[in-house]
Amino acid sequence: ATARREEGSARGGRVSVVMSAQAAVAAARAALLSEPRSDPSTTSASDDAAKARARAERLKAAADAEVGGAETVSETIGKVFAGYTCGTLNRGIEHPGDIAEAASLASIPLPPATYPLVDAIGDDVVDGGKLSKLQLEGVTYACQKHCEILPDGCRAGFMIGDGAGVGKGRQIGGIVLDNYARGRKKHLWLSSSADLHRDAERDLRDLGCYLRVINNCGELDKDKTPREKREGVLFLTYSTLVSRTSKRSRLDQIVEWFGGADADGCVLFDECHKAKNSGTSGDGGTKVAQCVIELQRRCPNARVVYLSATGISEIGNMAYMQRLGFWGVGTPFADADKFMSAMKNRGVGFLEMLAMEMKASGKYVSRGLSFRQAEFTNIEATLTTAQTRMYNDAAAFMTTLRACLMQALQECRADAGRVGAAKKAYWSAHQRFFKLMCVSIKVPTVVAEAKRALEEGKCVVIGLQTTGEAADAALELTPGARLSDFVSTTREMLRGFIRTHFPTHVVDVAAPGMRNQTSMNFDAMGGMNPWGGFDGYSLVAKYGGMLPNGMMMPPPGSTMLPNGMMPPPPPPPQPHPGYLLPPAPATPALREHAECVAARDALLERASRLDLPPNFLDELIDALGGKDAVAEMTGRRGRVVRASKKKRERDDGDGDGCENGGELTFELRGEARAASGRAAAGSIAGDGEVDGVNLKEKELFMSGAKLVAIISDAASTGISLHAREDAGNRRRRVHVTIELPWSADKAIQQLGRTHRSNQTSGPMYAMCSTNLGGEKRFAAAVARRLQSLGALTRGDRRAATGVDLREGDLDSPLGRRALKKTYDALLLIGTPLPTGVTLASVLAHLDPRAEADASEEERGLTADEIFELEKSRAGAGVAALHAELRALVVDLGVQVGL
Repeated sequence: ATARREEGSARGGRVSVVMSAQAAVAAARAALLSEPRSDPSTTSASDDAAKARARAERLKAAADAEVGGAETVSETIGKVFAGYTCGTLNRGIEHPGDIAEAASLASIPLPPATYPLVDAIGDDVVDGGKLSKLQLEGVTYACQKHCEILPDGCRAGFMIGDGAGVGKGRQIGGIVLDNYARGRKKHLWLSSSADLHRDAERDLRDLGCYLRVINNCGELDKDKTPREKREGVLFLTYSTLVSRTSKRSRLDQIVEWFGGADADGCVLFDECHKAKNSGTSGDGGTKVAQCVIELQRRCPNARVVYLSATGISEIGNMAYMQRLGFWGVGTPFADADKFMSAMKNRGVGFLEMLAMEMKASGKYVSRGLSFRQAEFTNIEATLTTAQTRMYNDAAAFMTTLRACLMQALQECRADAGRVGAAKKAYWSAHQRFFKLMCVSIKVPTVVAEAKRALEEGKCVVIGLQTTGEAADAALELTPGARLSDFVSTTREMLRGFIRTHFPTHVVDVAAPGMRNQTSMNFDAMGGMNPWGGFDGYSLVAKYGGMLPNGMMMPPPGSTMLPNGMMPPPPPPPQPHPGYLLPPAPATPALREHAECVAARDALLERASRLDLPPNFLDELIDALGGKDAVAEMTGRRGRVVRASKKKRERDDGDGDGCENGGELTFELRGEARAASGRAAAGSIAGDGEVDGVNLKEKELFMSGAKLVAIISDAASTGISLHAREDAGNRRRRVHVTIELPWSADKAIQQLGRTHRSNQTSGPMYAMCSTNLGGEKRFAAAVARRLQSLGALTRGDRRAATGVDLREGDLDSPLGRRALKKTYDALLLIGTPLPTGVTLASVLAHLDPRAEADASEEERGLTADEIFELEKSRAGAGVAALHAELRALVVDLGVQVGL
């Protein structure tokens, strides 16, 4: 049946939906059971036997298809990954974890290991198990590659692309230990967070290396040791690398301490994906990327190592990897731009080949924890009737807002640049608004899943990317402020956009200009206007600050002498700066546009009346037991919490609280404040630093004091939340992803927090999504990036998460054909329904309750009315439905036709 459907699709040009394995089996069984029985009087016994055998074979094939037709995640993982075996080293112990390597990379051997690592680090590190065989392999090949010099004169670099939890920090410690033993005393260790300084010290001390670890440039400023005697590992963050002091940049200070062009120590870019936006094709890129590239350029003899599980999420993010030797002198590509442009259009398959080439040349290793212990599941949060109504109201408001914005820009006579900026701001707010609304819609489903996991004896980690603090900051809440309800992040986002970007002023062309505002006595100069037809600045550029009659240009507001000359300047005889500059051009006068002001106020009022969800993070914490039961590891500094009933009685002397046992108050996460407003004794972080709070919350979760953890992008790198064997909380982790990030590398980094080495059990991953088409489209974009990430970092497009994500990728040849068919169907009037699709099946998607709640203006044709049209004249109902869909698409701003 599937083959016939695909053949018909290819012949007719339609995009068919392939049934699942279970549906295909059910269809096959139904076809078999509906076969006509043979008439015994007209068939022989041999014919009956033959047909019975054929029927039995078909039933057996259907049963086999039901058992093995649908490929499970475990089977996919088995095809993608191969068990990791170290075939290059004979000494060392096996890694304490189930390690796997992408099957495509496992088929490519590393070059022979010739570097004498054991001579420097000692037998106790190798045989004592301080470094596993896997980690020794990474250290050996990094040091071996550092012995090579590239054709441009720089020392070759190495990349460790091991997955989260394999032990990249230990491998950094091994590289530093080897170089320190060989006389290289200064090293740079860059990472994403200052909190990881303690982990860096631990990794070095565990290997027996007691080299001083200098914590950031602040400690370097206090160092009074003579320059020639300074040594150690300077640990700093990427944010420090781009910062400045009052005297010079931190980059200059770091390069000077390191030794500049003569430096031969290690530069270890841990979490190097922070420099991924390197800026090719003339774009300068981010400051971090620029400083990373500049640091490598100014230290050509340094031993560079790139470390990240997601260092290359796409080919354009490789520009900062200057030491891998893909471009420059002695290569086919003159610079990074040429390399990127040559690689971008070659497909994901070529990225897989690139990763295999990097391993074959000995400049790259990529191992990861096996996903065999992990479980994957998808949770769909279906919108309720109330949520559907809320979403539809919000969509209608955004459509109205766009129409009003365009009309207001026209009324205010905005130029093309202002119109373009307003459109850009609108669509940016539009995307963020509905993205956060989707997250809020999923909160009840995630809460139910979390409570079910806790009842089963597990613990829960909820992953999201944003907190909504930026939008909530517009309320300017103070610590201790009492609220009647949680703050709605989406509402404040809408109101902030309207207040900031909705135009209400128009240029007043009747206002006096600069020429009428000057106080200079032009009559004293013979009636000559020194600016003439110039704009003032053109005159200065032409005459160098002199007037056409040779006099110096006076400062604004000065008075000419009767003879037209300037009075002599007061001593000391130095010209006033104003003599050399023209008067500043007057700011265009603006006046309020009364109708635009009224429209803005009406939009603000309507936004306030919208039924919008509260802040999803506050709602999650409140529903799962409050701050005493949930460990929050995010970057926000304040939150709205519900006071317990006991605290309410203590503060107010009565037990009356809110519905859930306490009132809502705003508090700072950085400080536990007393009733006086001052920092209370025993504050989690008396200085208000959020990083200290996150570390404390992490310890509470790992000890078992709190069984639910919520992490955002701020806590998605460097921390470990897995079921560690020596931790107090050894429950199995249920990792629920409620919000997908914009980039694939952030998704992998966050998933790696709960899947690491030395764990008692693998996590259960649950990806939560709604049944909204817009979110499915966003998830499809992330799925495509994950494929690209797996292809580059692991040599297989499926290796980023262990799951084949092609089904979720809508940006495929089939998806593009489907989109084109949909657009063509909207464009062509009178398009019939595809073969096999009935009008009843299409109208089944209409919600009768939504039709009943809609107003007369908003209500379109009902299902009954469309059926009546179709009955009266064949095709009339389909045409009416087509016209309504077309009008809706046009309302969304999509141009259909000319």
